[in-house]
Amino acid sequence: MSKPSFTQPIRSDIERLSGGGGRGPSTANADAEIIAAFSRMARLFLDAGAEGLASVSPADPADGGILDRSIAQTPMGVALKLRYALFCKVDTIGTIAAAFGASVPDIDEMMEMEGTDALTIWTAIKSLEAMEARP
Repeated sequence: MSKPSFTQPIRSDIERLSGGGGRGPSTANADAEIIAAFSRMARLFLDAGAEGLASVSPADPADGGILDRSIAQTPMGVALKLRYALFCKVDTIGTIAAAFGASVPDIDEMMEMEGTDALTIWTAIKSLEAMEARP
């Protein structure tokens, strides 16, 4: 299986959100288990790309079970859980990449095309991440 051909900015965005390069969420956080599970799924997506999305399964008890059953303690934890919910909901490569943290051009319009539920999840993610970024 060939590696995905994501541009470097998209790879960087996903790695930042999933904790790569020391710029992502701290694993010393109260939501370390959620962050670690999301990071594993994002890494699978980066390594396998669209062809390998079957290996990034919502049914995986090691990651999906943590992300859909755990109770988050921080806005970032809730945002990551919502990103996972969005991944489970959407089906285009751009919206999936955005769910994993990529900056995708015209993503708001793409989410709107996915439907009201995807757009609502997306705007909730953006709201929570804005709250987390406040001093």
